[in-house]
Amino acid sequence: MDDSYKDDLHDRRWTTRPEMDYPTRDGLPDPRWTTRPEPSKSNSVLNQPSEDTYLVPQRINRSITDLDQHLGEQIRLLDYKIVAYNQNMIARARNRAVILGDVALWPLHSIETGEVIPNFPQDVNHMDALSARDVDGFLRHLGEPIRGSAPEKKRKLKIASG
Repeated sequence: MDDSYKDDLHDRRWTTRPEMDYPTRDGLPDPRWTTRPEPSKSNSVLNQPSEDTYLVPQRINRSITDLDQHLGEQIRLLDYKIVAYNQNMIARARNRAVILGDVALWPLHSIETGEVIPNFPQDVNHMDALSARDVDGFLRHLGEPIRGSAPEKKRKLKIASG
């Protein structure tokens, strides 16, 4: 029998090994054909679990715990944002009716804590008297961008307030 033949599709050379009844490519091992080395002292030492093998489950558990804590924190922050968003929509609707400077404003809630923003201006007159630093703090609590001049930031705060 001829030891080689041409593959019609790819024109590659194939050979047949005497111990196998299926062809393989020249020089490449066939994945279906494997040999097991005889067990030796060196192989038995290599097959022993290393010290790191016992640390892998601990590392995986630590990673899962860290991920769980991170996701818990993200969910908590998302809850704060949802509560603040809902409360702020109500406050903004009520504040839209405020046109006079001395009429009380409904306070807004912080997206960071879900609580009422501390020292929120009582009315539009107090809002006009705020310092730039205070306005930045209120915008930060509301998740609004802190860019622009002081009058622009106050305008953003008034719009965010309703």
